[in-house]
Amino acid sequence: MKKEQYIKASESINSTNSSKISKQATHFISTYLYRTLGTQPEEIKNIEISGGMTNNNYKITLSEDNELQFRIPGAGTENLVNRHNEIINTKAIDSLEINVATFYINNVDGVKISKYVKCAETLSNLTVATTENMVNISFILKRLHTSDVKMNNTFSFINLIKEYESIIISKTNKDYIGEKYPYFTEQKEKIERLNDKIQQLESFNICPCHNDLVPENFIKSRDGKIFLIDWEYSGYNNPLWDLAAFILESELTEYKEQHFLKLYFQRPILEEEYFQINFYKATQDILWSLWAIVKELHGDTFGNYGYNRYERGSKLLKGENYR
Repeated sequence: MKKEQYIKASESINSTNSSKISKQATHFISTYLYRTLGTQPEEIKNIEISGGMTNNNYKITLSEDNELQFRIPGAGTENLVNRHNEIINTKAIDSLEINVATFYINNVDGVKISKYVKCAETLSNLTVATTENMVNISFILKRLHTSDVKMNNTFSFINLIKEYESIIISKTNKDYIGEKYPYFTEQKEKIERLNDKIQQLESFNICPCHNDLVPENFIKSRDGKIFLIDWEYSGYNNPLWDLAAFILESELTEYKEQHFLKLYFQRPILEEEYFQINFYKATQDILWSLWAIVKELHGDTFGNYGYNRYERGSKLLKGENYR
């Protein structure tokens, strides 16, 4: 196809919410699909925004039965995500059939092209906690955690806290975090001490984990199948991190939390497992509060999101001691 013909075809693509999708974005997407999948611009019937907090996601309609999800990483994600690990881990979990089909991930710019699940429901903290959904989600997590999937990395929240801290200091100054989040150094030191204790517990183990279990990373197809998507932070970790993340991000009530844990364990939960789950809840709030600063330093706006998470995590961590 000649360049002039390509540009003309790209400009003819219909974009839903055209006021929100720039011609530049439309051209970028159509060019990318042509270069990676060989999709001709005239095959693209429609492009529309499909949400995302960290990334910019688009639904690409090629035909009624052929739709794609196109992810463009958000600002600053090059400092937050290791794309090489994401690619290897995403391929590794294919055999588990818990993720949507992924056709392409670029290890430099992070663009991902995957299957768009037609008429799928993106779960939220209002819909994720039904018994049916929690049964299916506990099954997915158990399947992942007990699998022999070979991931490329270990997810270390201790290292991640240090990395985020280093990024923030490099763009501001050494006092910036403490000014936004009081007693951050003390909280970090306590996290490190308790993590050392946890690693000595008999129940401690590591396995393949997702590590970012917000409700929106679960999508439910029209026939009721639930998929776990977005494996950017995946890697070997304590499976209780995933359980804590699901409970925390889904804002489960105490009753729902107990119900979910019974579904997952199929046995009484140990005291030291409760300790680990609560510790990881506090740690995740503090970790993602740093993530919010990094994103804001790259131009995003999160209001009080980061501070609220830091404050909640600090309060929970204050009460956490073990033996």
